[in-house]
Amino acid sequence: MTTFEYQSLDVADRQIRLLNLLPEPGRVRCDLRHVSLSKIQVEYATEEYETLSYCWGKQADRSVEIIVNDRIFSIAPNLYAALLRLRPLDSDCPRTLWIDAICINQSDAVEKNAQISLMGDIYSSCRRVLIWIGEHDALTSYAFRALTFMASRSKTGQKFNYFDWKQVQRRESSDGLQRQPRFAWTLDGLVSGAAFNALFSRPWFRRVWVIQEVVLPPDAVVVCGKFQISWHLIAKAQEISKTNFEVNNHLGTILRFRDWPEDLVNDIFSYLLMASHQEATNPRDKIYGLSGIEYLHRHKALVEVDYEAGISQIFIDFTKKYLERTSNMQVLAICRGCKENDSLDSDYPSWAINPAFEGKNEPLPRDLISWGFVEWKAYPRGFSAGGTVPCKPSLDGNLLGIPGFQFDSVKECGPVNSPGAARYKETDVSPGNPFWRSTVAFCSIYLRGGFASWKSAISFCQFYIAAKKIMQETGLGEIYHPTGQATLDAFWQVISGRNLPIDHPDAEASARKQFEDFDKMLSHLAGRAANTPLSVATITREILGNPACMELFPLINITKHRRFFVTEKGYMGLGPRETAVGDSAIILQGHQAPILARGVQQKRWKVVGDSYVHGMMEGEAFADETCEPLWFE
Repeated sequence: MTTFEYQSLDVADRQIRLLNLLPEPGRVRCDLRHVSLSKIQVEYATEEYETLSYCWGKQADRSVEIIVNDRIFSIAPNLYAALLRLRPLDSDCPRTLWIDAICINQSDAVEKNAQISLMGDIYSSCRRVLIWIGEHDALTSYAFRALTFMASRSKTGQKFNYFDWKQVQRRESSDGLQRQPRFAWTLDGLVSGAAFNALFSRPWFRRVWVIQEVVLPPDAVVVCGKFQISWHLIAKAQEISKTNFEVNNHLGTILRFRDWPEDLVNDIFSYLLMASHQEATNPRDKIYGLSGIEYLHRHKALVEVDYEAGISQIFIDFTKKYLERTSNMQVLAICRGCKENDSLDSDYPSWAINPAFEGKNEPLPRDLISWGFVEWKAYPRGFSAGGTVPCKPSLDGNLLGIPGFQFDSVKECGPVNSPGAARYKETDVSPGNPFWRSTVAFCSIYLRGGFASWKSAISFCQFYIAAKKIMQETGLGEIYHPTGQATLDAFWQVISGRNLPIDHPDAEASARKQFEDFDKMLSHLAGRAANTPLSVATITREILGNPACMELFPLINITKHRRFFVTEKGYMGLGPRETAVGDSAIILQGHQAPILARGVQQKRWKVVGDSYVHGMMEGEAFADETCEPLWFE
């Protein structure tokens, strides 16, 4: 039998290919045909199809053969497994699908560019998307039952942790007479935690392309082996859970795209911000993978899809056009900055989006990465360090010009708060495995998560002790003069981010006690250690002896991957991991937050990154008359 060969599509007619998956046992057989996408959109009922969202795997791994139009066609094993599950063996009619690996000629760059430009129409015109996340394992059915139960409680306003769902179910069935468990963790809780982490740590949830594949279709169904669940039920279950379903919260990223507030959809920064945390085999896909989202909101694409263009040039061009369209300098939150030992050319602009940006190595969680991106309780009007009047940046080749002025410089800075990274892998708990292997898989989930939490706690304690020492050595005193607060209260406000400051009139007394107890514990340790570094073992013993301290760590996420610093004028703040003594604090006209920059020549700078400077975030230091053109390389 000969190998399949593609026939050219009619670009003028906006043709695509649809796959008819035939209802035949044995070898997978399909028919591939050309249809006009324009005609489908006009006569929707005459041509219904489903799209398939799945993980490609390694592109070279096309080791399984199927039959397409009576010709041999090679596909990857994961796609083959999906087709086996989706075959309509109980029907006489074929199942009509659109699958990118088959319906697009992947070896034709011109066709690939044209078809990806149609992705918005392809996904928004389908009947629904089928999300294939792989074969089921021994915990899949348990996880799906849990999700269905939680979703059924979404209208009650009730909230509980996903690992407690079994207890809630039993309590309801026993009319509330069931006794509370003696210990915080039960066997049901451990199994639920393992089931959810095994499900939501699958590779599909980490891929950047899946965002538009879920957002655009009118309906979505998750298929895991022989089990299926509506995406709607997963979203409802997440709404009532007090905690994320998995530590990396990739599901949360996708859900936020699907329900993104209307007042933010016009800013592509919000898309890039979250896409930067998703994975892509080809870095270009962090831009192209969101082209359909732009389509949905009737934007003209910032860049044309071109897989033959250089990666660096794509990101530079995208950043330039983004700045020209929006003048939004929040893009500096994910810029190249002054990173060392990266793979980019030395002349790659410091202000351009970093193609290698990865959330696990960068400041802050995906919803906190830019100081002006979310609401802070201490700043109900938002940040306005550079005033409230936006400015139009200038571009001269790879030079970016923005009005602003140097206000201060970094006097001292502490170590980076480097949290543990709990990257889970798919667990080996598939049906038929011996009990001991499933038990080991359950334990490995908690060991990895527990080790990451322990490492994060140790790192923050070291960060905190170093910051207190810097405040003492730089002579900040007991009163923080920029705001008039007690210096310790100001410091606690810096590290607690968007949470309500403890000296706020509405703050609970327990919040202050929580910080005071933590500070007392670490101050005792630091005093006992004198001038010798505290050992990890010593800090670990103290933390284990003070369980209440663990409740503080979720409140200080803002410090992750950042350095604490004090400036020459006595300001304190947080900067990116590349922050160094001598870096300049610069206020840019119209930008929400100060940036840190490194001078390279007169009035020429390299961006280090955006920063939080306490007492400067509401325009206290801004003066329009002091602004002058500043140029960034």
